[in-house]
Amino acid sequence: DGRYYFVGRFSRIRVSGENVDPIAVQDVAMQYEAIQEAVAVGIRLPNVSDDEIKLNVTLKQGATFDPVEFSKWMAEKVMVAMVPRFIEVYEDGFPVTATQKIKVAEIKEITDKTWDRQKAGLKFSARK
Repeated sequence: DGRYYFVGRFSRIRVSGENVDPIAVQDVAMQYEAIQEAVAVGIRLPNVSDDEIKLNVTLKQGATFDPVEFSKWMAEKVMVAMVPRFIEVYEDGFPVTATQKIKVAEIKEITDKTWDRQKAGLKFSARK
């Protein structure tokens, strides 16, 4: 039902010393019942050597979304490095160009609508 967007070249994101495939993050996120579309991107923060994952999503019509519950759900399914630190819900769809390509620079931005797992105090431990 949902659409997949391939953003940029196939590359991995380096998170906490782990190589993370953004397409794999998107694939798992798309299994969550409220999510219609998902695009994962790497965010490089100042003074940090590794990237962080920002997951950008649109929701199915009438769906509600709790980033805490989603993050807990995701942490049960994947390694901790794949759980996005940042999540942003786009209520009116992703920003696109005239040719319908996602404006990657815009979805990489951290805005006042971006949820931050670290600021929320939600941490996960690596599985044993």
